[in-house]
Amino acid sequence: HHPGHAHTHTQTPHHTTPHHYQAAPHHTHTHKATHPHPHPHTHAHTSTHTHTTDLWLSTLELCGADAPAVLPSGWEHDSVSFLPLLQDPSAPHARDFLFTEHFVPNHPGADYEHRNAALRVGDHKLIRNLLEGTDRLYDLSANPLEKGNLLRGGTVPEEVRAVYADLQERLEALLPEGDSGE
Repeated sequence: HHPGHAHTHTQTPHHTTPHHYQAAPHHTHTHKATHPHPHPHTHAHTSTHTHTTDLWLSTLELCGADAPAVLPSGWEHDSVSFLPLLQDPSAPHARDFLFTEHFVPNHPGADYEHRNAALRVGDHKLIRNLLEGTDRLYDLSANPLEKGNLLRGGTVPEEVRAVYADLQERLEALLPEGDSGE
């Protein structure tokens, strides 16, 4: 690590069956920011959720540009700048969740071979197969490689019921109406 430089951790597809969630290449899960510290041989770290879309606004701000100035009129974006974290690793970050969809094939009018939506809040990640209406839940602090589905056997263990219910509600709110996979 070099002071003043940021680095990201990315996940590339490891699963080969259509029933496993495959993150898009370079989908950012965790961002560690390093910034110059008052003492020349030390630096600080922060871990927070960022998304590849956050690179867009962060890069604009680094270049001194303003999003409304570069976007066509009426266009919106969901990028959140992580520059405040580079300046102060203890600063709060506006993004408290990560959401992504993965589908094959990836073109208009296609019949999907597989289609998943995933939501990560804190250390928990819910992956829904939108074609089958099935869910998988992972505790990434205990199992970062998503090998231990907490919902095995169709039951929800007592210790994750509240987390699962919260993630289900949040995910359904992000999906287009009638597209919850159930």
